Amino acid sequence: MPYDDATQQPTEDAQIATDADEADEASEGPVEAGEAAQDDAGDARETFGREYVEQLRKEAGDHRVKRREAEQRVADLEERLLDVTLRSAAESVLADPGDLLLHAERADLVDEDGFPDADRIVEAAQQLASERPHLASRRPSRPVAQGERGDSDEAPVSLSGLLRARAG
Repeated sequence: MPYDDATQQPTEDAQIATDADEADEASEGPVEAGEAAQDDAGDARETFGREYVEQLRKEAGDHRVKRREAEQRVADLEERLLDVTLRSAAESVLADPGDLLLHAERADLVDEDGFPDADRIVEAAQQLASERPHLASRRPSRPVAQGERGDSDEAPVSLSGLLRARAG
């Protein structure tokens, strides 16, 4: 037991530990024969047959397996929902919307309930496209047709029309 050097008395921590040990010993005191018999009788009343216990364990195991399978199915469906929403929301911003999952956290793409949020996905895709332009969509934003545009009074030129005009 540690003693205080100045007073030669047990330290406060040692005194608390000693008090706790004495309290434990007092509570563990001798058990009367009637109490022991009552505990044994209580145990006998609460025992079940081996077959029943095995049946309960098998049922519990089956329920655990079903729960795990259901949790896995829910996780798979959540991933599919995120993938579909991500592709539809970010396809105009990124060349490959799947790149967003590589560069953004999933928590940033879903709402408080865990469902994909299209607005957050678009914002994250725009931010990614500005930070990494090589990931941006390569689709032209303007028409790329060549030649004169607009309404023309003349009929369009065709090869068959030119051949007919020369032949006849």
